[in-house]
Amino acid sequence: MSIDVLQAKIRKTKNPSMICIAPSVLELPMPIKDAARAQYGDTLRAAAESYRQFSFDILDALKDVVPAVSIVSGAFAALGSDGVAAMEDVLARARELGFYVLLDLMRADVALNAEAMARACFGGIQVGEQTFTPYACDGVLMTGYLGSDSVKPFTQYCKDGKNVFIIARSSNKSAREVQDLLSGDRVVYQVMADLAMRWSLDQFGKNGYSEIGIAAAATNPTVLRTLREKYDRLFFLVPGYGTQGGNAKLLVHGGVGSARVHFTRGTFENPAEPPMFCMLLRKHLVGARITAVSQPDFERMLVLDLDGRNELGTPVKKQLVVEMLGRQSNVILVSGDGHIIDCMRRVDSSMSET
Repeated sequence: MSIDVLQAKIRKTKNPSMICIAPSVLELPMPIKDAARAQYGDTLRAAAESYRQFSFDILDALKDVVPAVSIVSGAFAALGSDGVAAMEDVLARARELGFYVLLDLMRADVALNAEAMARACFGGIQVGEQTFTPYACDGVLMTGYLGSDSVKPFTQYCKDGKNVFIIARSSNKSAREVQDLLSGDRVVYQVMADLAMRWSLDQFGKNGYSEIGIAAAATNPTVLRTLREKYDRLFFLVPGYGTQGGNAKLLVHGGVGSARVHFTRGTFENPAEPPMFCMLLRKHLVGARITAVSQPDFERMLVLDLDGRNELGTPVKKQLVVEMLGRQSNVILVSGDGHIIDCMRRVDSSMSET
């Protein structure tokens, strides 16, 4: 699939998210691990089977919800041959379900290894009269810091609709030790973006984006903004949301005639004296995490489930309910036991009946 196809999938699902599948034995649900151990005992094969089942469950649940998934090869390869076999199954399942599939690839170093891995992902490995593509995927995420001889074996397949994403600025905390250093008159991560543009000659799709993109972390918004402004023809992967510390601004608007909930990059000036309901939300929700978003059937409302802590540090659950009902739009804060704490627009019974 090309970048154009990926964009079409994003528009179809109305969702620009890519879900990263990187299982860890320590974090998998116990029922999945117990079932695998019951069948294969305390073996790497049991771990690999639990990875396979967990990944399948994620893929099945997110079909037609998100357009793309990223499979982290290192997580599976750590389990040896059983893990690699599980990864092949997960890649095949993701493609079968119609996802754009990205293989997070960090093992292509010297040119010879890179060429072999490129054939395994894109071109096919010839064995007698048979051709095998064990890691078939739509694109790969890789480092370009080893130079062009590790990248070009992959970019040659871009003309066939495959994609290569080069890490420019990663999301790990120590990335600045290398990627933020000056190289002449540029920062190192800008050098990588410049190389991606150089490798993009004759690689642009119908929508104007190159088939070669870059990864720039959400954990450093300033860097991300700088790169986005300068490299407007490169498609960006933005890792780092969630456990790595990246954040996005969520706009919750309960205004009459314009109620909505969406992510935003805008900056809004706070009033000199915040409304009482805003102060209440700060009291209850500062530090809380959104754990689920749902929409009751046939209702013009969105329910945000939140986990936080009270003044004593005790874990508590809250809900923020956004009613998008034209003139009667409202934002309601609800306690974990279902009681209304307060709302943005208070109404009496007579108004509720109209």
